[in-house]
Amino acid sequence: MCLKKRDVIISLVKQCNVKYLKKTHKYSLPLPKLVDDALSIDRRSGSTLWADTITKEMKNIRVAFVTLEDSGNVPHGFQLLSNAT
Repeated sequence: MCLKKRDVIISLVKQCNVKYLKKTHKYSLPLPKLVDDALSIDRRSGSTLWADTITKEMKNIRVAFVTLEDSGNVPHGFQLLSNAT
């Protein structure tokens, strides 16, 4: 019985992901999947609505990121990203 319930849950999750991936427009407006898509929509429409929204969102989530100096101690379980240039 438990396996059947698990299979039902997995199939429902897969259906939701497919719907999200297929949805390209809402209320006849294009929905971007990437930042580049959003900025290209702004360029085509001549507005800055998507750029303003991205800026606002980045401002709100920036507090979640802590910048460590090179000499700073890294918390256990975290990895420093190397600058591959």
